Amino acid sequence: AKIRRILRAYVRRNPVQGYIQSMNYIVGRLIQVLEEEEAFWIFVLIMEKYMPLDYMLDGLTGAMTD
Repeated sequence: AKIRRILRAYVRRNPVQGYIQSMNYIVGRLIQVLEEEEAFWIFVLIMEKYMPLDYMLDGLTGAMTD
């Protein structure tokens, strides 16, 4: 339920990018060590600042490779 809430909130924040299925792996890891709100904001930071756009293509293949 936490993963779903975080991902839905992110899609509302960034509807152009939308949801990519592999995002759940990142959020899943974050909620293991952070509270839900903290996990959301760290996820936003990762997706919008640190991941180049080509990481978003084809289900975050670039991120999974790294």
